[in-house]
Amino acid sequence: MDPDETLVGSLDPLINESGDLLQLCSGITDPRRSAKLEEFKRIQTILEKYQEKSELLDPLLPCVTSSIAEFLLSNEDAGSQGAFRALYTLFKVRGFKNVARHLPHTVNLFETVAYRLLRTPEGNEPGRSVKARGV
Repeated sequence: MDPDETLVGSLDPLINESGDLLQLCSGITDPRRSAKLEEFKRIQTILEKYQEKSELLDPLLPCVTSSIAEFLLSNEDAGSQGAFRALYTLFKVRGFKNVARHLPHTVNLFETVAYRLLRTPEGNEPGRSVKARGV
């Protein structure tokens, strides 16, 4: 078998799931319904499959990051824990610099995001603190 055919064959599942990822991201920002934790877990699962070929996420990054950011800024429900986990997975798979350039950078959002992060069950654990990353 030709090495190029092997590479294309190994990318087929990622290419097929990119449509699912875009559909999930558009669904979480739909104001007529509330996003569920299972949807964010599915987003995480899809993103983790890109670990070896993370550059394939680049065309999807603007849509995925803006959808998660929009959800976090407009919702205070339990789904925010799942959204933060999905965002963490995106940072882990694609890297801080690649993802951060697609997120909003306005200072007035800091308080909102910090408040939501601290309200997640993991943020409220005794002895756990949110550490600021030095720039």
